[in-house]
Amino acid sequence: MFVSRKDGKIYVRQNLTPLFDAPVTIAPSDRPLGTHVFTAQADKDDTFHWSVVSLPATSRQADASDRDDRVSRRRKAAGAIETKPIPLPNSAAEALDRLTIPADAIARIADALSTGGSIVVSDQGIAAGETGEGTDFIIRLR
Repeated sequence: MFVSRKDGKIYVRQNLTPLFDAPVTIAPSDRPLGTHVFTAQADKDDTFHWSVVSLPATSRQADASDRDDRVSRRRKAAGAIETKPIPLPNSAAEALDRLTIPADAIARIADALSTGGSIVVSDQGIAAGETGEGTDFIIRLR
C-alpha cells in the first residue's frame, strides 16, 4: 500500500498487481508527513505487529528550516513582518494519526493483508519514480 500526500490517495497492490485506490484525508493537509515504511508481521494468532522505518528529513528540508529561522531572526531585528518556518515532517505515529482512510478501503485492506505486507506513507506522488505496470512502489531517497 502507498499513501501519497501529494495525490491524496491510498494505492493498494498485491503481488505487483493494482487492486484499487481510494481517496484519503490528511489533516492538516499543508504539513509534510515525511516518508515511513510500515511492515506487517502476523503471529500464530493472526495478530499483526508492525515495524517501521522512517527516512530522515532531507538536507534540503533541514536547510530550509534553518534558513527560515535565520531570516526570521533578521527580519524581527529589522522590525519586518515575521514569516512562519517550513514545518519538518511528522514521526511515523503522528503521520498515521493524521490519515483518514474510508471504511470500505480499510475492510478491503484487512482482507488482503498478510505477513510482509507494507504501508508506505509519503509526501511524494505515485508518479515520482514509478516504473510502470508490474512494479512495486518506488520512493526517492533524495
